[in-house]
Amino acid sequence: MNNAHLRFGWLTYVKCTEKTTTSIKLRLDRFIGAVLPDPPRQAKAHLISAAVSAAVSMGERFMVEGPGVQPVRVCLERNAECFKGSVQLAGRKKPLRHLIAMSEELGSSNMSASFGENFVGRLK
Repeated sequence: MNNAHLRFGWLTYVKCTEKTTTSIKLRLDRFIGAVLPDPPRQAKAHLISAAVSAAVSMGERFMVEGPGVQPVRVCLERNAECFKGSVQLAGRKKPLRHLIAMSEELGSSNMSASFGENFVGRLK
């Protein structure tokens, strides 16, 4: 597939403590979220495909951006679930590891009809 990397977005995570600031920027190949009605531009994330399981479990916020998606601050909120997997590729010694984080709302029930109205974007 030509130029597949151009379809991917970015997830940026910044954690500040008294002594240090950690900034991580990862490729994001899937994102589903709903824009919150009040400014500033924020969204409730429902699905993130990036390796940030520790931050997801702590309910941290991320910045998400990509083709056709304006930068938006997102959070999976409490009780988000992380699913880890690995795929063995020919010619690689170690398997490719992947993580998907899903909101409690998406994982436990059918999404309401109003979800489509607030859809932020999905990077495919």
